[in-house]
Amino acid sequence: MRDCTHILTQLRLVKEPGEIKRIRASAAVAVAGMAAAVKALRPGLTESQIAAAAEFAMRHAGTEEFWCSYVSSGARTNIAHGLPSLRKLQRGDLVMIDLHPIVNGYSADICRTVCIGMPTAEQQGAYDLYLRAQQATVAEVKTGTGVGELESILHTILEEAGHRDHVFGPPIHGVGIEFDEAPLPPGHAFFHGEKEPQPLEANTVLAVGNCGLYTGPWGMRVEDTVVVGDQGPEVLTDFPRELVTRA
Repeated sequence: MRDCTHILTQLRLVKEPGEIKRIRASAAVAVAGMAAAVKALRPGLTESQIAAAAEFAMRHAGTEEFWCSYVSSGARTNIAHGLPSLRKLQRGDLVMIDLHPIVNGYSADICRTVCIGMPTAEQQGAYDLYLRAQQATVAEVKTGTGVGELESILHTILEEAGHRDHVFGPPIHGVGIEFDEAPLPPGHAFFHGEKEPQPLEANTVLAVGNCGLYTGPWGMRVEDTVVVGDQGPEVLTDFPRELVTRA
């Protein structure tokens, strides 16, 4: 018996056209779920009820199943992947929503952070910073780039803004049959029993923004599913990236 993780990983890295089609369909379902979750946000509802609104919409949009739906609010947004609780939303809360539908066996991954009402200047500044880091990283998703290079882009922007102690975890991971799979940054790949990834090839699919900016009172995160192209990225989860909601 031998560990074949690295062999299976290599076979699954580059997606075939039919796989891309299924991931694109899953991404459309994820966007529908996010739209429903954001629309449902209002003081007095629980995190669990927001997750229910997202999952109901995703069922109607065509998902057969989903991985864990993460919804956290207030101080719980410091949890990168917070399972929804019975905590009731309050005006002024930040709410982090992370969804992962499965359509025809393939996944997508989307996360948005929104505010119930108007955010503080500090919250808006942190959000703008994280979004700039995430978008700068997405812009470099192309063939020949290393996953470690992408991780460095996102982390460097945050660290240069004084947030070295507020960032942890790998911000990039692959998407496919699972919502969290290879390719992974070198350090994270080691813990999954995989070898350091080679430079990206076309039709590899990534989630960019897996881990966010965690200040203590609250956290910020934006995540999108992106296809690696020869000339640049194709973002599949094109839902608005705005902190302010009209709830």
